[in-house]
Amino acid sequence: MALTLRRFNLHLRNILIFVYLLLLYLRIDRGYYEIGICFAGIILLFLPNILKRFKVYMSDSVILLFFTFLFLGVIGETISVQFFWYDKILHLGSGFTYFTAGMVLLIIRYGESKVNYNYDSATLYSYLFCMFILLAWEVFEAICDFTFSTNLLQGGLNDTFWDIFCDFLGATFSAILFFWHFRKKQIKLLSFLSEDLFRKRL
Repeated sequence: MALTLRRFNLHLRNILIFVYLLLLYLRIDRGYYEIGICFAGIILLFLPNILKRFKVYMSDSVILLFFTFLFLGVIGETISVQFFWYDKILHLGSGFTYFTAGMVLLIIRYGESKVNYNYDSATLYSYLFCMFILLAWEVFEAICDFTFSTNLLQGGLNDTFWDIFCDFLGATFSAILFFWHFRKKQIKLLSFLSEDLFRKRL
């Protein structure tokens, strides 16, 4: 039987579940934060199935991108030790990812035609949504360090600043990209994202 994209995604999800369970076993003595992250990762792997209950469907290609992003995050802790810039690249990518998520929420709620008509307000909302999520994550890391004695802010304020700066660059670039797309209709990739990223079926 040919390996379709949907079957590949299922295999990839099973591999990631195994990886998270292995990390859970290896980090069981590191505290509540490490345990919570592993369980959160497993729950996120079933996000496409959860969204189906709300009649929101992710395409197979986007599920693949979603799982790939989770995989990059899983191996990030190991790779970032050898390559300091790896974490910053993830933060740049997070800016684009969460900005797109904000735009998709608007499309799901109001429809693509209204978002296209009010593209300036939609861009501003998505930008603020993105920055709120990214800043909230940095606050979450700080709270975990103070509460559970973790070491998430490994570089202190300097590391936090560069994380936020990379988040800002990713979100700003995404805002400019989407604004240009809605104004000029010339970016095919964003047309794919707005039409195929999340499909709401009645």
